[in-house]
Amino acid sequence: MPQRLNRLAGLVGERGRSTRVVGLTGGAVALILTVAITVSAVSSGGGEQQPASGAAGESSETAVLPSQAPSTAAPSSPGPSPSKSKEKKTEAPPADDGQGGEEDEAEPAPTEKKPKGTVSTGPTSFDAWRTGAGKYAANWEWPVSDGGLRISGYILKKCDGTVLLDLNDATYAIEFNYPFLDCVTVQAVNAAGEGEKSTTWVPNNP
Repeated sequence: MPQRLNRLAGLVGERGRSTRVVGLTGGAVALILTVAITVSAVSSGGGEQQPASGAAGESSETAVLPSQAPSTAAPSSPGPSPSKSKEKKTEAPPADDGQGGEEDEAEPAPTEKKPKGTVSTGPTSFDAWRTGAGKYAANWEWPVSDGGLRISGYILKKCDGTVLLDLNDATYAIEFNYPFLDCVTVQAVNAAGEGEKSTTWVPNNP
């Protein structure tokens, strides 16, 4: 019985030693495999990067060459024909430099257009008289000639030129007030101006 126990103990000890050896061996193998996988991955990554850089170099060279780039310029439209593009040249008048020279001819002043006609002759049958204290009356008839223009009115004046009445063309008789009169005139008026005077003396003055 004791011998069996010793034998079992020996077997257990041997198994323990073999288990340690196997564990150490498995750990070493796992470490070697890990290192090998890492080295392989690093080497494979470096190999793949070289073609990529080469492709980038090729693409950059292709972009630099202008002959290989596609042309995107729009087709130029035909220009206008020479006959249409030419414009008629006009010469501008020379500017006045303000240094004298020949004087420009002065433009003639516009002449006032005068009516074709003359002043009328004096009214006919002109008479004037005193009707009361400071009261007078006068009458006349149409002039012999109106001067070729329509008569627009009459002017009654004192013989010294003082205007007594300015009347319309329909007036041939008038009564008016004035302090004292001894001589009066009457004139017909048309577009040419005041006509000839007709004069009369006032009788019956006190």
